[in-house]
Amino acid sequence: MVEPTPLEQAALRARLDRLRRPAGALEVLQAGLGRAVDAATARCSVVSRRADRFVVRVDVRTRHGRDLSYALKTYADESGASVWVRARALAGRYRPSPVGELCLPCGYVPPARTLVFRWAAGEPLDATDPSRREQLLRRAARFAVEWPTSVVVPEAPSSSRRLVEQAELSDPWRAQFRDAADRLDHADPAPVHGDLRAERFLAAGDRMTLLGLDTLGVADPAYDAGHFLGALEARAVADGTPREVAARWLAAFRDAYQDAAPGVAARNVAFYRGLAIAAEISAWERRGAGAGTAVAELAEHARAALADVGTPVGAA
Repeated sequence: MVEPTPLEQAALRARLDRLRRPAGALEVLQAGLGRAVDAATARCSVVSRRADRFVVRVDVRTRHGRDLSYALKTYADESGASVWVRARALAGRYRPSPVGELCLPCGYVPPARTLVFRWAAGEPLDATDPSRREQLLRRAARFAVEWPTSVVVPEAPSSSRRLVEQAELSDPWRAQFRDAADRLDHADPAPVHGDLRAERFLAAGDRMTLLGLDTLGVADPAYDAGHFLGALEARAVADGTPREVAARWLAAFRDAYQDAAPGVAARNVAFYRGLAIAAEISAWERRGAGAGTAVAELAEHARAALADVGTPVGAA
């Protein structure tokens, strides 16, 4: 994330003030949909807020008694325009699978720097009933393999080296992952989500909705699986999830992913899993939480992932 300038921050606050009010939200919503919204009532609620963006939910009751819900995602900069370009490139080819679908915007309002989405129903995967978690993780893994097959991303591929340099790592970890990047198996680039983690998946019955196109790109397909596993592992440690439970969750996703994508190198998945864990460690250290037992446990997991990278097949 690029920190917004003071002017951008002030403009973002003004947009938030506008979109918290039904009149302002309906005006932007109608511009994004390209048609009038026959609203009898509208209710606005802020569902997320960061330094560079926010999301407002707009619940509309039409004059005919129909209930409709939308999400207005507003940015401090032109990131929304880039997401809209990607979404339009996807629209002509992407088709939902039996397992789930991508949450794509249905409009963009340039003056407001706002993307318009139909509200995606469901519960974040990381908040679902633990008794269903393994089943849902297997579904998420299958969808993580399926959706890129119908997608074209108009961007240059990111190499493993570039992904290491982009990650927010402390110097000791960066040096280790630079070295390990040279030991990966060759992989043909493919579309990747770029920040795949449990909270990006919404579960509604047996279907999944995958949120977030902000980080969409092209890279080693092992990146998404490894990043998901590393983020899940770090979250389990932070939450104090019993190790045996976390191990079952990780195995559910990893095994289902490998079954669906046997051509993706396991050592590469391990590399990106370790990279995600090391980035979490570095973030904790920047917040001054680097001396606890949780960080020590995560460091052990990151080193184990690096060990799993090993030596490429065929290397001397």
